[in-house]
Amino acid sequence: MPTWLPPTLVGLVVVVVVVALDVGTRHRERGPDDDAHWLAGVIYFDRNDKRVVVPKRFGLGRTLNFAHPVAWVVLLAPLVVAVVGAVNRHRGG
Repeated sequence: MPTWLPPTLVGLVVVVVVVALDVGTRHRERGPDDDAHWLAGVIYFDRNDKRVVVPKRFGLGRTLNFAHPVAWVVLLAPLVVAVVGAVNRHRGG
């Protein structure tokens, strides 16, 4: 099996799960206090917002709500799979 396949599959599964969790959630309107939820203007952190992914503040696309635990899984799962794969290769497994 190619070494790039497991991290790619984990990343794909994580993306599908995040999109599935986000589908159907009601997107609230941004209010004047929206600045309070943006760290350095680019990192979204709102514990009261149940969405995992939110529209970016500037430009097109979406970003993670770093107050949601699933956001950290999205970031760390591919890294963990890659590190475990590298350790197994190093051990000869």
